Amino acid sequence: MDETDGRIAERIEAIEEKLDEGDAEEALRLADRSLREFPDAPDFLALRGDALWALGEVRAACEDYELAVEMLPDAADLLAGLARIRFSLGDFLGARRRAEEALKIEERAEALDVLSRLADRAGRLKEADRFAERAGRADPEGFPRPFRLPEKEFLRAVEEAIDRLPERFQAAVREKNVAILVEPVPPEEILLEEEPPFDPSILGLYRGVPLPDRETGSQRVPDTIHLFRHNIERAASDRGTLVEEIAITVYHELGHFFGLDEEDLEELDLD
Repeated sequence: MDETDGRIAERIEAIEEKLDEGDAEEALRLADRSLREFPDAPDFLALRGDALWALGEVRAACEDYELAVEMLPDAADLLAGLARIRFSLGDFLGARRRAEEALKIEERAEALDVLSRLADRAGRLKEADRFAERAGRADPEGFPRPFRLPEKEFLRAVEEAIDRLPERFQAAVREKNVAILVEPVPPEEILLEEEPPFDPSILGLYRGVPLPDRETGSQRVPDTIHLFRHNIERAASDRGTLVEEIAITVYHELGHFFGLDEEDLEELDLD
């Protein structure tokens, strides 16, 4: 390894460390600096894309990954990362194409996960689980197999999760101030309500007008928390963790209904 390669490797490690620490702003600053010094290094484009993605600049992240793939079209990791970003933007055809391109080169867990989620969206659960198993073999910690439950069992798990919530949160559901709607995956029309779109991997979503923002006597849409069953199953390893994930999701979405921020929710503390 020559001196330049060594400096590039050190800088890549430093940016990855900042991303692991959750300091996306510093990671972005280091990536920008690195690209000025090493404009022909596609890794820095991808890392800047990762930082932008973490900061919510998803379309800009996608542009960086596209440029990185143009520079290094046979890099399976870049293709798989681009597939994931395309999926997050709701470009399902683009996500499939890039994931399949990655898999022609190398068995990449991220690409397999994208194909698994696409199969989920199409209602092909057996195919989804086959891709998920392959992703788990490639990266057992990062991509465990979804814990599936029959629909009736899942609904019972939702009831158990609601029982774990603070009293006023339970009351909002029990007294039908907020409806709970369980769906397999987020419908495309919901994803496109925001720009950039909601990530299709979201576990839940509150739709309505938060209590502090309401005007007396004004008409409003019904308050609803959507729970996306197959996405929640991907976050669970067994029934206990599935109930826990549902409880956390409903808790945070009800927080939006009450107009609470993250600090407020932490103070209430969901055990």
